Amino acid sequence: MLHTLSSLQPHPESVPINILSQVPGTPLENQPDVPIWDVVRMIATARIIMPQSDVRLSAGRARLSQVEQALCFMAGANSIITE
Repeated sequence: MLHTLSSLQPHPESVPINILSQVPGTPLENQPDVPIWDVVRMIATARIIMPQSDVRLSAGRARLSQVEQALCFMAGANSIITE
């Protein structure tokens, strides 16, 4: 998906990064949490391949600790979308 977005010219103004939120009654309700390092890697990749885009941490961010949120910012996230 990041590759597809990065091939757009111009790059998107904003790139939301969503983390899986297990919702009861949905097909992915029993999936394990996405490891924080996978999230950090995705944010860093988005930042590298789309340096002018705003990388925003979106769905699933509520389960992240303050330290994990800080890692996301250090990896290149511009903002965290709140409710």
